[in-house]
Amino acid sequence: MTSSRIAVEECDAGRLSSADVAFPEPGKVAAMRVAIETPAASLIRRLQVIRFPLVVSVIFHHNGMGTVRLADGINMSAGPLSVWAQFIQGFISYGLGGIRMPTFFLISGYLFFTGFDRGGDWLFKKMSSRTRSVLAPLIVWNAIAILLLLAAQNIGPTRVFFSGSGAWSQPIIEFGWFDYLNALLGISRDPILYPLWFLRDLFLMCLLAPLYFVLPRFVQYSLVAMFGVLWLLDAWPYEVPTVQACFFFAFGASAAMAKKNLFVMDPYLKWVCAVLLALVVAGALVPADGPVASTLTHLKHLAGVIVVLTISRYLLRMPKTSSLLIRLSAPSFLLFVAHEPLLTIVRKTMYVLFVPSSSAAALSIYFGAVACTVLLILGAYYLAERYAPRTLSALTGGRSV
Repeated sequence: MTSSRIAVEECDAGRLSSADVAFPEPGKVAAMRVAIETPAASLIRRLQVIRFPLVVSVIFHHNGMGTVRLADGINMSAGPLSVWAQFIQGFISYGLGGIRMPTFFLISGYLFFTGFDRGGDWLFKKMSSRTRSVLAPLIVWNAIAILLLLAAQNIGPTRVFFSGSGAWSQPIIEFGWFDYLNALLGISRDPILYPLWFLRDLFLMCLLAPLYFVLPRFVQYSLVAMFGVLWLLDAWPYEVPTVQACFFFAFGASAAMAKKNLFVMDPYLKWVCAVLLALVVAGALVPADGPVASTLTHLKHLAGVIVVLTISRYLLRMPKTSSLLIRLSAPSFLLFVAHEPLLTIVRKTMYVLFVPSSSAAALSIYFGAVACTVLLILGAYYLAERYAPRTLSALTGGRSV
């Protein structure tokens, strides 16, 4: 077995996690000496430096600005937002934010099939690993959310935060058995913690991976092309799974099985940026609500995925920045699964406390709510890492020990 395969299997099995690559424990130094100079270790480091920024972009995508709805239909608003405030929010939440999930699905598909072996128990190990790291957190966190929301909806001081027609405002105490199942797994709609639709779709992709595994190469490529066209045209008829999950996971899987480099576009960053700029200009010239605009948006996101992957190389050349990002990659999963409904509560609390009356004030809360949410979860992560590591490991699907 090659040292590259050893590094990949060590990481996948949990014996050498991505956090271990950056901060090895004394007992893992020997494994590090095997893996540190391999392409597999380089792959891990490059993914580590972009993980935290991508998760923060998820939080910004879920963060609103301008108006919040409290209980009994009460709205709090900063008034009409200025053009520049709308631009900043749109660029961060929907421009940069639109890159996040395609990148995660692409990486997930690539890592699932990296080092694949048609013999032995490779596939069984992969499925066991994903059951622990994807399915278990999906169920655990949604169960926690159901219990917390049930309490919060029926306690005086917190009832003010639950109103309207959203999933969190539906009286959980009146749920039937299928409602609870739907809230846990997201069978016909998003789970109760709506950001975890990603984990649901990712596990569905993993369940379908054995079928993809046995298909001839030309059939695999045909499926990738078909999913890509359906994604570009918004022609996917199903809510579960999403077409972007099918396309990008299959794209990453095909690249890994063909032993292609995930960062093959590194030499072409300037050209990709030029194409991205041209797509932005083209998008500004067509009607925003038309099919052409939607296709251009998808193309911008595809170019953005390439840019994000390529930028990781330059981030690693900045020692202080890369060291910080690698350190923050460890709590990134907890940040992803736990940011809602905390983000919503923080944002509504800020509106109640500060009563913003201008675009500048609304923009301050837009950034402040994300910053507070991130800091609170990071603080909880490091406290749990020190005082309750086993609980932290359970909550993060075995990502912490």
